[in-house]
Amino acid sequence: MRIASATDAPRARPSPAGGGTVFLTIQAAADRDIVEKLKAHLNTGGRAVVSSGFMRAALEAGKGIEDLSSARWRGRYIAASEYHITQPGPGMQPQIHRNAAGKVLFPLLEHRNNASWSLLNAGEGGQHGSILLRDTFGRGELIILAVPDLYSDLAKLPQTALSRIRKEFQAGGPAGAITLELPEGTGAQVSLFLYDNQTFGLYSYAADRASPELVRVLVRGGGAVSPIPITGNLRQMGATAPAGEDLSPLYRNGEEAAYDIRLSPGDFAFFRY
Repeated sequence: MRIASATDAPRARPSPAGGGTVFLTIQAAADRDIVEKLKAHLNTGGRAVVSSGFMRAALEAGKGIEDLSSARWRGRYIAASEYHITQPGPGMQPQIHRNAAGKVLFPLLEHRNNASWSLLNAGEGGQHGSILLRDTFGRGELIILAVPDLYSDLAKLPQTALSRIRKEFQAGGPAGAITLELPEGTGAQVSLFLYDNQTFGLYSYAADRASPELVRVLVRGGGAVSPIPITGNLRQMGATAPAGEDLSPLYRNGEEAAYDIRLSPGDFAFFRY
């Protein structure tokens, strides 16, 4: 990315041959032509991740976003302490993950089950709604992410739910696309910075009783990862990894390689891949 479903089987993913993945938030809705630009992007096989704020603004403005998704905003919210991750394929049971960090209030975008595919549901008890929704249009794919009005509440989601969301930003990207997985229950907060020169940076936020965090970096394409000598030596699985030397992947899964990297709080770490 370069930008600055639930009981029946999902439709096949379109070819990612188009214009890659773009991310649109509510600010993009100020562009009077944004929906037409989005339609053109999807028609050529591109992907887009859009926030619930963008959808709400586009729906209220009558920009024609209704052509792209069955999602509608009725002014309702849903409080979530449980998250259901839907796996692809018919008859697959969703994985249920409970949140120990407190309830999160999400805007509820209603949708038609057979027209849109819910990738991640949230709620509690017998009431749940989609917070990650997939639609197809032309040759492309539209992903709608429900974002709490207090968007810092996203940090309260279980890491399994956050990892599922992150994968949608990686999908359809070029070989070498990067995503993160963080340990469950640690409260770790790590920023990922992507650059166009095959470089990425990580930053672990310092907090009370802060200690080094183990971060899993997933690299699509399986390219080698090596530290850049900016912050000195880095640690991987407790062993020193000298700057400039390739790190050994923890495992490879098809075209994806996983690296476990230990970060010190408050320090930037940069890598080539």
